[in-house]
This record gives sequence, C-alpha cells and structure tokens, in this order.
Amino acid sequence: MAELCVVLVVDGAELDGGVKLKALVAAAKASGDIKGAFRGTAMFRQPAKAATKRLCFVGLGKEKDLSSERLRRAAALAQAVAEDAGAAS
Repeated sequence: MAELCVVLVVDGAELDGGVKLKALVAAAKASGDIKGAFRGTAMFRQPAKAATKRLCFVGLGKEKDLSSERLRRAAALAQAVAEDAGAAS
C-alpha cells in the first residue's frame, strides 16, 4: 500500500483519475475541503482498504495562470508535504 498519493489540481478543472478518485474528489469539493487555489493543500486519510493511506491535493490555481514556474513551485510544495507526512520515497 502506498503511503501517500499527491494530486495536482487546477482550479475549476475536473480530474480524470478513475472512478474512485473522482468520487473522493467530488466529496472533498462538495465539503469545501479542496479549492484548487495556488499552493493550497488538503490531506485526507483513506479507509483501510484504499490503495493509499493518505491522499493529498496541491492547488495549481487557475488554468490561465499555469506556467512551468507554478508547476515547479507546486511540485516543491508536494515534496515538502510528503516529507512532513513521513512518506517514504
């Protein structure tokens, strides 16, 4: 079982990660836990039978503002969150 799965989220975009991921994302968005704001993060523990122990979302902001620099900064944030969570590489 994976320790952590990090998903980069564009604000307002629909994720295409399969039925299970879509259901988790829809529930988190409905509760307001995922917003997609640039460098915004949200982490959720998953049920025992899930493929990963934790699911983390890192916001990329609006699609029109997306750049290689924003992707780099979001990836660095994702790495820091994973390290803080104790996820093994």
